[in-house]
Amino acid sequence: MKRSSRILPRSLALLVLAAGTRALGQDYYYDFLQPPPPRLMLPQVRYMTLNAEAEQTSFRTKSGGGGSKSQRLYLAPSVGIGWNYYLYHPDLLTYSLLLEPAYNWQRYDGTGGSRNENSVILNGNATATLLTLKPYATTFTYDRSREEYHYDFFSSATVDTERWGANGGYREGPVPVIVTASRVQTESSGLNYDSTGEQTSVGIQAENERNHGNLTDMNYQFSRYESTSSDGVQTFGDSSTAHHLSLNDSEHFHRSMLSTSMFYDHVEDGVGPSDDVNLSLDYSIDHTAHLHSYYGYSFSDYQTGSAELMEHSARAGLRHQLYESLISSLGVNGSYGRSESFGSELKSRTVGVDGSVTYLKRLSDWGRLSLSDNASYNRTYQDSSGGQQLIPNESHTVDPTLIFFLDRPRDLTWISLTDPTGTITYVQGSDYDVITTTDPWQIQIHTSGPNSLNSGSVVHANYVVQPNPTGSYSTFDNGTQLRIDFWHSRAGVYVRYNFSENYADSPAFVLDNVREFQAGGNLSWMRFRFDANYTDRRSSFYRYQSVSLSEGYTFLASAKSTAGIDFHEQWSHYPGRGTNSAPQNVSYYSVTARYAWRPVARLEWNSEAGYQVEHGAGIDQKFIVARSFLSWYVGKLDFRLGYEFENQEYTTEIRERHFLFLRMRRNF
Repeated sequence: MKRSSRILPRSLALLVLAAGTRALGQDYYYDFLQPPPPRLMLPQVRYMTLNAEAEQTSFRTKSGGGGSKSQRLYLAPSVGIGWNYYLYHPDLLTYSLLLEPAYNWQRYDGTGGSRNENSVILNGNATATLLTLKPYATTFTYDRSREEYHYDFFSSATVDTERWGANGGYREGPVPVIVTASRVQTESSGLNYDSTGEQTSVGIQAENERNHGNLTDMNYQFSRYESTSSDGVQTFGDSSTAHHLSLNDSEHFHRSMLSTSMFYDHVEDGVGPSDDVNLSLDYSIDHTAHLHSYYGYSFSDYQTGSAELMEHSARAGLRHQLYESLISSLGVNGSYGRSESFGSELKSRTVGVDGSVTYLKRLSDWGRLSLSDNASYNRTYQDSSGGQQLIPNESHTVDPTLIFFLDRPRDLTWISLTDPTGTITYVQGSDYDVITTTDPWQIQIHTSGPNSLNSGSVVHANYVVQPNPTGSYSTFDNGTQLRIDFWHSRAGVYVRYNFSENYADSPAFVLDNVREFQAGGNLSWMRFRFDANYTDRRSSFYRYQSVSLSEGYTFLASAKSTAGIDFHEQWSHYPGRGTNSAPQNVSYYSVTARYAWRPVARLEWNSEAGYQVEHGAGIDQKFIVARSFLSWYVGKLDFRLGYEFENQEYTTEIRERHFLFLRMRRNF
């Protein structure tokens, strides 16, 4: 059951108190100044609104073993009251209020019975600034709203959001300091899960700006996050606390620049506390207009539970540019690392060289040529004792196939999957599954989970592997790209080839030799666009082949309407290699269409629909969505009527949502 918010009486009391205080102070103030017009001294009714919603969601298993259906009716009339004024003097306290006191009525009918909910809430927004002209001016904000949120084209939810905020500090002097605080509460109702969330944040930012662009800044952020999600059968909770501190400094000299940065993160989540420290120094010198040198050092230390990973690295190099057509670089690098994980220890030392060449050439008026190559050679010596190594925060971007391999083989223990900040810990078995029958393991993403992961999401994987033994190995990496753009970049073709080759002094080493070939092109002409890409990746652990296409066309359907259609296709094939002998095939298709009709200036109709299907590697899902919205403006009356339909079919279940809404607003 969603919590009822009864904040209107408290808010009205604050308004009455503020009005009374203003009246006492301004009796004295207006002895000296002419009072403003009376209409500015009192709140004004700006508009009236009526929001009505009807929603039905259903769930059923394909086996016929169970299902559920629920209906929800929502009615919320409100009044918009605006009040822009000040207390005693404009320089003391100014405020701008646009508040919507509303009465909410909701009725729920489902397998668990029926219930009615009544609440009085305060939507809208408010801003108040204390001591406007002073360097220590402070601003307070509040807003509350209800809106449709789209996780992607095929998934949406109705979200109630309430925000409190404050912004203050001291903005003058050699080191201005800004202090911020905020609290955000959300309640969402969607096809798969109903969720509540709360995030509290406090921040401090200080900055010292000097001559010649020299700058030093400090930023500290504290945040606390809590959320709960439920689909009526299961309930999931998540909470985390995070501290983030960053220090940055840049110094400009006659022909050189020094940049220094430090980052510290402390995160406490459902897995456990972790500390991450990163330090970097970069120094560059402009010897001539075309010759530059660079030098750098970085340090990182990550600790969590019974594991610690530490690394020092240094680099130096030269960069030369011959006119605008030829850019080359040559560098050296070295690093030392130590990993202690669950009683095991791994020490490594690496030295290497790297270089790159880029050539740019204009091909008359019709094209442009770009050719580049980069290569590196590294030698690594390592001492290993024990049989476990922690791999923390390994970053992956979810592609349309919703499945990816981990980077390291010989996986032993799975720990967690989080968002990049470590704030959200995703739920294994609901947000994702770990496939342990392959080497490396695979992660299968579920878009129906409580945290709405989908294609394009960036996730961090944490797991434990068996490290390589004591010994040494060499790695040679090379990447080459050729690209030609035509007709002022309206079209282009490219080809890339990358490979990584390892040479170890012991057959006990398990290293990944990779050869990857890519070719593709793009075309953008008038209202038509086309993109194509082919990838063939051959790794020591697995082989991967993929073809992806994207097409789109927008056109004028009539003098007063536009239409567009977009297609996306991807075919992925894993032939099987080594320990991953079972072949896998994944296919992905998506089509979306949009139509907009505006017969007169104050009437508009928008519709969109889509179909998406994905099959293979344990995935079998189909999504259908259709939306239609009518907007009509009659004098001072705004009228919006909309309908949304979502159908999501998964391997074992089918979910469906019908959502109808009416939004009316009468302005004064």
